[in-house]
Amino acid sequence: MALYQPMHGWDAEISIRNAGETPFSDASEIYGVKFDEAWNLEKRKQLGVKIKESMPGVFEAKGSATAYFITSEMVAALYGITSTATDRSHASRTPVEFDLFIDFEDFPIEVKDAGSGSPIGAVNLVGYRLMGCLLETDSFELKDGEYVEKPLEFSIEDIEDVYDTD
Repeated sequence: MALYQPMHGWDAEISIRNAGETPFSDASEIYGVKFDEAWNLEKRKQLGVKIKESMPGVFEAKGSATAYFITSEMVAALYGITSTATDRSHASRTPVEFDLFIDFEDFPIEVKDAGSGSPIGAVNLVGYRLMGCLLETDSFELKDGEYVEKPLEFSIEDIEDVYDTD
């Protein structure tokens, strides 16, 4: 589904899931969020028929974003850093699950009925919630005279639409 992209990318908020606690979120912001979904449909032949039907496979989703402003507290939470003395080894850190909320409430998308083309009530799509995200790779590049922007690549467990009626 094609979406209207604001000029400077999506505003997104990162929220770390804490078991049994309220999610940790702060002033960190990222932009340029992109995600790809694959339902991995499989062609299977049923007994007694010659037609192959598509059967649902395993849902997979991957995403990427660029950290424009990310606080040191959020970096420590995302990368599982509890103290600088014990977590210096990058290989021994454990990945941390987080949610990413893409908010485009200022640019609402009206949802229309596929059959009639008329709006479905007064429902507007105002964002996506990328749930159960895990960082897959870490990369870092310093360039002279440029702001440091950190690319984030992550896997996604599930994606939910967020409507203005939620």
